[in-house]
Amino acid sequence: MKFLKIILLILTLIFIFSCQNSQQDSTYYMLQKHVRYLASDRLSGRFPLTKGDFLARNYIDSIYKNLDLSDITKNHFQQEFDFLQDIKPRSKFEIRIKNQMIYLKRKKDFTIFLKSGDVKVSNTKALLVGYGDNIYLRRISRYFKDKLIIGYFFPPKTVDKKLRKEYHWRNLIKLAEFYGAKGILFVAPEDKFERLKSIEENHPYSQQIKRYKIPLLTISRKTLKRILNFNQLNSDSLEQIIKEQNGHFFRELTLTSFNLSISLKFIYKKAANIIGLLKPTGLDERDIILIGAHYDHLLPKKKKGIQDSIRNGADDNASGVALLLELARAFAKTPERKFYILFACFGAEESGLIGSTYFVKNPIVDLRRIRFMINLDMVGRMRKNTVYIRCNPPNSKIQDQLKKIKSPGFAVLFNKIDALTDAIPFFKQGIQTLWISTGFHEDQHQVTDESDKINFEGMVEIHHYIYRLVNSKLFF
Repeated sequence: MKFLKIILLILTLIFIFSCQNSQQDSTYYMLQKHVRYLASDRLSGRFPLTKGDFLARNYIDSIYKNLDLSDITKNHFQQEFDFLQDIKPRSKFEIRIKNQMIYLKRKKDFTIFLKSGDVKVSNTKALLVGYGDNIYLRRISRYFKDKLIIGYFFPPKTVDKKLRKEYHWRNLIKLAEFYGAKGILFVAPEDKFERLKSIEENHPYSQQIKRYKIPLLTISRKTLKRILNFNQLNSDSLEQIIKEQNGHFFRELTLTSFNLSISLKFIYKKAANIIGLLKPTGLDERDIILIGAHYDHLLPKKKKGIQDSIRNGADDNASGVALLLELARAFAKTPERKFYILFACFGAEESGLIGSTYFVKNPIVDLRRIRFMINLDMVGRMRKNTVYIRCNPPNSKIQDQLKKIKSPGFAVLFNKIDALTDAIPFFKQGIQTLWISTGFHEDQHQVTDESDKINFEGMVEIHHYIYRLVNSKLFF
């Protein structure tokens, strides 16, 4: 009889061990499957409103359905929000010389600067300034009022590097706005002007771009020469004088006046957060644990001479989404859940935390019920058996609890990572956040962030750690 009991015990242990191995193998396989699909060339970077974005949405939606998560959005798990897809500019730029009117052409003589205001300027004189430091620009700023400022986008390359660092076009904009200038014409070198033309034609404008109140144009050096010739000034000799005076120069162009109008049509379409809810097994629980990860990434990198232009974003952040989906699968199979778990794949994180910010401003659950927000961003490159957790606001008691959770595969370091991530809007709402990551690397936002560089064994370890974390006393 004793021998039989020993045999039964051994068989039981073998069964338990084989089940654990089977579960681990299944998690490993599914993590691979998710990452390889989301970071495949077919999805081409998952930038909002592209084909890859919609394919990613459908993929996440299908898994939520298979796991029988609750669709609290009532819209196929999608909480939609406006995303600025494009800006269609219209412009008119005229130079008046006595009774003659000269019309300049956009993309040939000038481009609209990305941050330009939507403004009309009439019969305005121009003030040519150099590229002096901020102290000098402030000194001459009293002459800015009601003038169109002509300044340099970058000082010429022949200028001393130290002086180049002390001048910045952003400072000129701030001073021009504050002291009542009507607008700015930035002079760009010819190669830079050609690049800006391309940006104006192809750049999908981001919502994080700050718009200034005044019109901002970029003009070519050829256009500057024309303007100076109209004012009976020689551009070569004038630039030599500016250089000799270390950029400390200004002169009103009295023989010309300018008419300028810019009209910007903003085109919005619907991006989305993909949100599913797993209900507790008890009836009285009201607390919510939110597990979030952004699923968007970047457009292909346009650069001559490179064969692979797609920024697949395997670690940033197909890895976070894959981990979220497998955590959802694990918790869906858990027989006893003590609280609601909300799974949120946020859109447009790379464009300025737009999806997560929209969520906290337009919540579909009571934010006061969210006990913790766990943010999974870049969790696929575990190195030196280390995982980083940023706890906001910092809380030593929580960190002590986190240390007690078994993590046989890695050590945990706290608050060693800092960047814009979806945890921030929740933290600003007073919600305790934990950003879990394996850290930054040189492939971030590059075409080299590929699936074959993902440490899937490390992701399995993080999966088990978070599963134990959510079921720990930390949340009770």
